[in-house]
Amino acid sequence: DSTGKKFGKSEGNALFLNGEMTPVFDWYQYFLRAADADVIRYLKVFSMRSLEEIAALETEMKAHPEARIPQKALAEEITRLVHGEEGLRKAQEATEALYAKKSSADVAKAENVPSARLRREDCVGKAVFAVAAAAGTQVGIGTENCHWKESGAYTGEISTGMILDAGAKYVIIGHSERRQYFGETDETVNLRARAAIAAGLTAIVCVGETLEEREAGKLVEVIERQMNVGLKDVTAADCAKLVIAYEPVWAIGTGKTATPDQAQEVHALIRATLAKLVGAETAETVRIQYGGSMKPGNAAELLAKKDIDGGLIGGAALKAADFAGIIAAASAAQ
Repeated sequence: DSTGKKFGKSEGNALFLNGEMTPVFDWYQYFLRAADADVIRYLKVFSMRSLEEIAALETEMKAHPEARIPQKALAEEITRLVHGEEGLRKAQEATEALYAKKSSADVAKAENVPSARLRREDCVGKAVFAVAAAAGTQVGIGTENCHWKESGAYTGEISTGMILDAGAKYVIIGHSERRQYFGETDETVNLRARAAIAAGLTAIVCVGETLEEREAGKLVEVIERQMNVGLKDVTAADCAKLVIAYEPVWAIGTGKTATPDQAQEVHALIRATLAKLVGAETAETVRIQYGGSMKPGNAAELLAKKDIDGGLIGGAALKAADFAGIIAAASAAQ
């Protein structure tokens, strides 16, 4: 408020710069000049003023339209007064990058920018900073799911557009835990995979049998069904954006372990099934990852197998030494 009290935690909002109010301005008077009712919402959420004062302000705003200036201009004026011309220039550059959907990494580099619009943590998202940290390395960022619709009333889901805006390039689809706990089916895997590929993301499609299915002799049936349904209408050209991950569900967190030969057997089945869908030549180019508890102790032997092209690493990735061991094994296998 006009006394300089701090309320709210925004880091780059037009009127709450760096999480603190500046005591040299009477922000209430600036609100009188705002262009639309957005400022009323700001006041209701952030301000210490009473609802009666806010209602009076709203009435005054409506009564004096000639006194208003565009909100963008207002934000820029405040930013200039507080941070100077150089601060305004940085704010404008960061804002333009965000709203033009330029590289999220470029936006993320705008540390401590006094932006008229940019609020780093809320508007851009923390994933952007992972993207920025990985810039210039061989590390890519991905998500663990996506929805097949570009937009709509699908509360809790993540669209491909949201993933791309964050700067991520990969998306895991059909993970065994999604199938087990969230009702994922081969049909929804297909919808998600096709949407991801169409959007330009690399889809990491998971397949794999449960212990009950393996012991019942249904391994081939399950893998072929998951492949045929999950990759229906995926073309040879689409495979440039496709990775398959084999998850022997029975070997994840159960104490049971698939031998390298068992893993190779299923990987070969996956590649053969894929060859029937998109052709043998294309199938040979698709990376097939092993996701059954790969660890430093078994990574080298697994990755030595003909059809095991990498790993979908779970718990071992949470331990730096273990993950580094797997990376070393993968590097040696190349």
